[in-house]
Amino acid sequence: MPDAVIDMLASLAVPKEATKAAETFKAMARRIGGTVGAVQARSLGSRAEITSRLGTLRMPALVLWGEADQIVPVSVGQALADALPHAHFHILPECGHLPTLEEPAECAVLFVEFLEDEAGRGR
Repeated sequence: MPDAVIDMLASLAVPKEATKAAETFKAMARRIGGTVGAVQARSLGSRAEITSRLGTLRMPALVLWGEADQIVPVSVGQALADALPHAHFHILPECGHLPTLEEPAECAVLFVEFLEDEAGRGR
């Protein structure tokens, strides 16, 4: 995968000021290479519509979304969470498409809170 393509994807995936996350993204993209990246892109474009079946899921779900996601808007994340019967939805301010990469500590806190909350419900 040419560096220009990786740079362009990184500029969409993470906000410009998230330089560490952008470098991590670029390293991951180089590692998977162009062939695998193309397969991923094709599979995303051709996958069957599954959102109509989300309401049948019964497990709790944590949906994290970056407020500054330039690839998939927050409205899509909200619709996904709304379609899941037991979803917890969190928007991370000033975060792009890769919340766990850009805000790992904040995501970890949200994961722990979610798991503790769900464990408390099971008692």
